[in-house]
Amino acid sequence: MDGAPANTAYAGVLAEMFPDARFIHLTRNPDDVIRSLLSSEQNARLWAERLASIHNVYHSYRSALLAGKVLGREAVCRFSYERLINEPEAEMGAILTFLGEPFEANCLAPLAQTINQSQPERKEQISLDYSAEEAVMVNKLLHWFECGRDADWQMNISDDKAREQLVLYGKVPINAPPPDIAPGQDE
Repeated sequence: MDGAPANTAYAGVLAEMFPDARFIHLTRNPDDVIRSLLSSEQNARLWAERLASIHNVYHSYRSALLAGKVLGREAVCRFSYERLINEPEAEMGAILTFLGEPFEANCLAPLAQTINQSQPERKEQISLDYSAEEAVMVNKLLHWFECGRDADWQMNISDDKAREQLVLYGKVPINAPPPDIAPGQDE
């Protein structure tokens, strides 16, 4: 189990290696994710430019949606970060049900710890006045986020194209720039 968003690109490869694997797509408001990335000391060196952070979030989210389309609802399920924080028992219960595991109160213990180094005071200082180039990706992310609240929603892309793009994402090393797939292409 690994919660790094960059690993969403490898869902297809992991599903081939582990055919019974289950994948959790934890969705979070893209503006919050971008602010968190930019306010984190551990990510500051990697994503010094806001556009690079937005590209990272965009491609991680896109590859998670592609994985859902390619692997299906039996293998990939979306859950809400906000609900996990605000209603931890209910959302963790839903996650465990998807995984076929019983709920136990100690399953909530890891939620008491913050695993990134996002700094709340810095987060509030980050402006989200996006440039035209940034706005294209952020608007697509916000669209996906809103549509993704419906558990049955999927990207409007053919299964073959989704599979092809997921394979493409899976060939790119985690620290390399994501594939150059234009926002809005085939969706």
